Amino acid sequence: MKQRKKKQTITKESIIALIDEIGIIVAAILIVLYMLYRENLLSIENLLIIASITILASIFVSYKIIETYRKPPAIGEEELIGKKGLVIEDLDPEGKILIEGEIWRARSISGHIRANKEVIVRGVEGLTLIVEEIQNE
Repeated sequence: MKQRKKKQTITKESIIALIDEIGIIVAAILIVLYMLYRENLLSIENLLIIASITILASIFVSYKIIETYRKPPAIGEEELIGKKGLVIEDLDPEGKILIEGEIWRARSISGHIRANKEVIVRGVEGLTLIVEEIQNE
């Protein structure tokens, strides 16, 4: 029996939790800085500089996390469909093709396709691309 791996997705809740953790770390750093200031181990100028850098860095990291979350997937079924590739191992009906520098297992819709022919991806089944030969006019 074939076991399928569950797709891991980043949810809005996981992003919020990650940013919350960043906030807790920043708060802890600020508390330690304040304690060092109270014990006269840190000047007010240095406290303000370090606190500002810490806060700005946490804002930047949080922004980058949110920006990454909003991006569409870089590769996956949605991105592969419609891409052109080159047959590097005869498809009879299965073989291998090269797409954007990566080798993929592929199955031909129409049967046999010889090596060095150009194909277009029409679908995806698991890790096998379903392809069709591009007819030269």
